[in-house]
Amino acid sequence: MRAEAWRWFVRGVGLAFGIALAVGVVYALLISAKVAVLLFVALLLAAGLEPLIDRVRTHTPLGRGATLLLVYAIFFVAVVGLLLLVIPSAIGQFNDLGPRLTPLLDGAREWARTIEPRALSGGLLGLIDTFGEVLVPSGTEVPEPDTLIALGVTFAEAVISVISVLALVYFWLTERARMQRFALNLLPADRRAGAREAWNEIELRLGSWIRGQLIIMGSVGVATTVAYF
Repeated sequence: MRAEAWRWFVRGVGLAFGIALAVGVVYALLISAKVAVLLFVALLLAAGLEPLIDRVRTHTPLGRGATLLLVYAIFFVAVVGLLLLVIPSAIGQFNDLGPRLTPLLDGAREWARTIEPRALSGGLLGLIDTFGEVLVPSGTEVPEPDTLIALGVTFAEAVISVISVLALVYFWLTERARMQRFALNLLPADRRAGAREAWNEIELRLGSWIRGQLIIMGSVGVATTVAYF
């Protein structure tokens, strides 16, 4: 009887430990979700940039790190040029948005007042008012300090995230071979060749997918720009 009770006690302790471990892992993943997303994005970008880095290195005497910095510089110049082209036009269109939307919002409010039941009508009116506050610039209201702080924090998080991704991409592309050797050394010798082949195949397919998405986005952007002009 004691042996049976002890056996069930050990099973209960093991089950409780397993549940606690699973909860701890899930909690750790939830806490580090942003870091995991940044790491995944960095790995995708690194896989997509790998062939470009190798191609540039074959035609220039630059090392891997210098080549990657050159690609970063070209990327930033392109982004800055795009922003200089887009931002002034976007600001002008946003300023023209208020006079155009105001009649539409007034008509939507009149329509919402005729809706029955009244609870639904009140909800629609609140939704329309919120929509108008977000999209129609007033120019007379001064943003509250909490709003400015929230915007500042959001901007800082975005900048830190971009810097982190670029740093991770740089680290991965410059130290990839060394990290791969270190990781494969943790496996049994008879499994290293298969693991290396699977690793390289995964990176190749991810890189191809990223380059395909970039080509699609670039083609859509060029076609849309030509059509609008």
